[in-house]
Amino acid sequence: MGKDPDEPSALRLEIRDLQNHATALRGELEAARSAMATAVQRAVAEGGAEAAQLKATVVALRDELERARADTQRQVAATLAAASGEIGQLKQTVVALREALEKERADRDERIGQVRLESHDEIIQLRSTAAALRGQIDNDRATREQAIQSGRAEDRAEIAQLQGAIGELRQRLEDETNARQRDRREA
Repeated sequence: MGKDPDEPSALRLEIRDLQNHATALRGELEAARSAMATAVQRAVAEGGAEAAQLKATVVALRDELERARADTQRQVAATLAAASGEIGQLKQTVVALREALEKERADRDERIGQVRLESHDEIIQLRSTAAALRGQIDNDRATREQAIQSGRAEDRAEIAQLQGAIGELRQRLEDETNARQRDRREA
């Protein structure tokens, strides 16, 4: 007996469906990679923008400090000329300004460190997300491949069973044909 004529068509359709599914998965993977790259670029850009803003703040504070120092020196000179009694008070003012400036520097350094830490944490999270997505895609691929292999093995087993049944039916047909021929010869 011949093979079922619809069997190759069904297999071709299944293969085409699997190829279309693989193409769609590739598209999804590319989209996920693109989204991940965009998110990383955005995080880097935001970190860079914040760093630039902090640098601008540092420059402004430095300029302000220079102006404050220049003003303090002018005030000290004027005060020395006007009254020597106010020198002690001005020295205290200078010390307080220095302490405030040092505190501001320490606060600024702490903010910069915090921004760097947050950027680092976000990058780590993005990398973890990318790795998890990669793992999920790989796992999905492996599961699909396993399902395909299992389906093919089942198809092969069914084909073998059908071929065995066909062989058995052929043998029965031949036995019956031979029995009829013997009966005719004897009759």
